[in-house]
Amino acid sequence: MRNQELMHDFKQHLAHAFEQGDYRTREELINKTLQSCRPKYDVSFDYALRMMYVMIRDGKPCPARRKNKQEMWKEIRAHVVRTQKRRNCTIAEAVASVLAEQKASRYFLSYKQASKIIYHEAHVRRNHRA
Repeated sequence: MRNQELMHDFKQHLAHAFEQGDYRTREELINKTLQSCRPKYDVSFDYALRMMYVMIRDGKPCPARRKNKQEMWKEIRAHVVRTQKRRNCTIAEAVASVLAEQKASRYFLSYKQASKIIYHEAHVRRNHRA
């Protein structure tokens, strides 16, 4: 799901860049896509719930190692806490609501990851056109 969403957003940015005569480099276009698009959170409910129990219930810091993932989990945590207060609900109900209704502020991927995904998606689609 995330890969198709990223590819769709990249293609929109690419088309817009060509229409405006503003295409410079693929790297610049990928970075612009990563920073300006608002995708859905690409995590399972079970995993998100476990992470929120660690961060909210247990009060421990985010266990993710990569900076992008730490930022993503902190953002989800903020949404969950806000939803809990607003709706007076459990962590599980708030997590379900956030994953279903909220969008991320950006893609939490590195340029390298995004570049690989875009290349792979374009290559797979090109080979399946027959």
